Amino acid sequence: MKENELEQKQMVINWAPYSMMDLASEKGEAERVIQTVLGVDSSDPKYFGILKSMGSKILYGKLTTLTDEMWSKLENTDSWKNVQSGDLKKAEEISRFYKKNFPGILEGIKNGSKIPVPIIFKVGDKTHLMSGNNRLMIARGLKQRPMVIIVEYP
Repeated sequence: MKENELEQKQMVINWAPYSMMDLASEKGEAERVIQTVLGVDSSDPKYFGILKSMGSKILYGKLTTLTDEMWSKLENTDSWKNVQSGDLKKAEEISRFYKKNFPGILEGIKNGSKIPVPIIFKVGDKTHLMSGNNRLMIARGLKQRPMVIIVEYP
């Protein structure tokens, strides 16, 4: 076994639910999903109610294991189609393209830090990644099954 493979095998992602501070950092992504997936503009009276409901569902949502079936159908992510299981280098390459903090997340995983779970927005049969593309790519690169929070609408 190569040293790199051994190092990857020893890394375990310590998935964690969202805190209020984590949630605040995802507000822009929640707004993007409300506008692009639901088609609700910020001037719509329903907008802030939906945003508040999403926040509650994220804060108090149950951590769920992401199945291959859902992962393969998940919109708005490079983690399934573009990163093969065990290909951490490809995950890093895509992360660099998006100017994301791949080294910081990987270092956090190595140190046993809590990593906020990715958030999936589900409306009907449609599943859309709200946040966590980088985290999902890293999980796939490390051959690990990610935990997620699924926010169902309505």
